[in-house]
Amino acid sequence: MVEDGKLEMMEDEIKEHAKGVKSFLGSMEDGEMSISAYDTAWVALIEDKNQIGTPQFPSCLQWIIQNQLTDGSWGDPRYFLSCDRILNTLACVISLKAWNIHPDKARRGISFLNEKMSMLEKENEEHFLGGFEIVFPSILEMARKLEIQLPDDDTCSALQDNIKFKRNLKLTRISKEGIQNVATTVLFSLEGLQDMELDWEKILKMQSKDGSFLSSPSSTAYAFLQTKDQNCFIYLNKVIQRFNGADVFRHSKEGEEFICYSGQWNEGISVMLFPGERILEDAKKFSSKLLRGKREANRFLDKWILTKDLAGEIGLALDVPWYGCLPRVQARFYVDQYGAGDVVHIGKTLFR
Repeated sequence: MVEDGKLEMMEDEIKEHAKGVKSFLGSMEDGEMSISAYDTAWVALIEDKNQIGTPQFPSCLQWIIQNQLTDGSWGDPRYFLSCDRILNTLACVISLKAWNIHPDKARRGISFLNEKMSMLEKENEEHFLGGFEIVFPSILEMARKLEIQLPDDDTCSALQDNIKFKRNLKLTRISKEGIQNVATTVLFSLEGLQDMELDWEKILKMQSKDGSFLSSPSSTAYAFLQTKDQNCFIYLNKVIQRFNGADVFRHSKEGEEFICYSGQWNEGISVMLFPGERILEDAKKFSSKLLRGKREANRFLDKWILTKDLAGEIGLALDVPWYGCLPRVQARFYVDQYGAGDVVHIGKTLFR
């Protein structure tokens, strides 16, 4: 038996080691996710609290100015997903118009939107961005208020009506009181609730410890625009300082829960499983059943990722047992099956 005093010392040492590792990982420059034009555009809308008529974060506007793509859009330059490009471009055009700068870039962005908006009709729903149906109608309304000319033909009108219908359907499942009192995924897309009169005092009680709303800069920026909450500002300022004007989209642990995906669950549980851990056994059965069902139905479109060979990844996870994966063999499988830099994850926008 370990004495209580020694046990406490061991716990303190473990905490110190963990703190050191976290500090080390936080100082590393490698591994950052790609820049989100959408989040950056939202942060760029914030007015300087001490100087009216100027942006609080001019470096965000500068990033938008410097990173327009050749076709007039903003977004991932290596992968075209219509909902991602259109949402990013709308947000960036709104920022430019709001500050009345670079009308040439705004015009090119509007031209892109008028040319490509109808492509949303052909987009696979599995590849729609997270919360797209919540934020898209609101950002369209922002564009109209700024008199940004967008296509109004029958096809685009029907498309927009369909997205609004999906938004309303989703929001009917969560009452206004629920949104204001229960931490749901809607906190990730607060900027999509501009037509609601929210009790921000209640909303702020669900703020994360770092001042953000589910680590979403756009949602946090909108909350700050509505409340001028100092914790929101501290979070945004910290992120901007770290990334020199452009923000990144990231997933993280939320409280005591992690956001994970079935393929990662299946692989991770195989590695971490210890005898007698029934919860992990049940989780592995669930993820294996889900992946086998996807394979048998030949359904390899995934809501959260665009990758070169998802079928191969599922096959690797199901058919090659953990004890058969010697490190070098597994490394070779990984090189063969995974897309490395070509893998695009689907969140609020695309990210790598």
